[in-house]
Amino acid sequence: ATTAASAAAAAATGAAVDAPPGAALAATGEGEEGGGGTAPAGREGSIARASAALRDALVTVDFFRPFSIDGETGMRYRGTGVVLDAAAGLVAVDRNTVTSTLGDASLTLGGRVTVAARVEYVHPLHNFALLRYDPACVPADVRVSAAKLAPRPLPPGAEVVIVGLKSGLNEDIDASRRVDFVCRRTRVANSGWIKLPLP
Repeated sequence: ATTAASAAAAAATGAAVDAPPGAALAATGEGEEGGGGTAPAGREGSIARASAALRDALVTVDFFRPFSIDGETGMRYRGTGVVLDAAAGLVAVDRNTVTSTLGDASLTLGGRVTVAARVEYVHPLHNFALLRYDPACVPADVRVSAAKLAPRPLPPGAEVVIVGLKSGLNEDIDASRRVDFVCRRTRVANSGWIKLPLP
């Protein structure tokens, strides 16, 4: 299975990154395509600010479950996690990627270093799970920073910048497929419940 990457915890809880106006995270919406590089001042400048604030806080999450459980037949999942505490190795991810505590998780940091992770918690109602990795396993030349979250609600129509990693699994079901950094301006389409099986 493949999943479009999102900024997991902030999107799932309705929180926004503590960044300048227009540089919040959102999970849904449609808008104009942007880029991850430099941008002019003003509204387009929010793309550059959000990119700089979150590029080192996003990780690729791979989750493997070698058996079916609770009616779920998928075995391999991939998505995006957001680092909440770099010193403690705490990462949040959506439950579409980490579906339960029974499985093996790994994180790719900086697009080049993969470390093992442990599923610490899967929320029974909200769309997020928490993973933990050992910061001592991360080489000194790999930059990892934590995202700052602010509990600001995102009403429908709010203008935001969505930041994430776009990737998937190839036909050989391994992690060799390219991962792209995505950063673009958009608007929140809606906010509501989604149906998820119990973890």
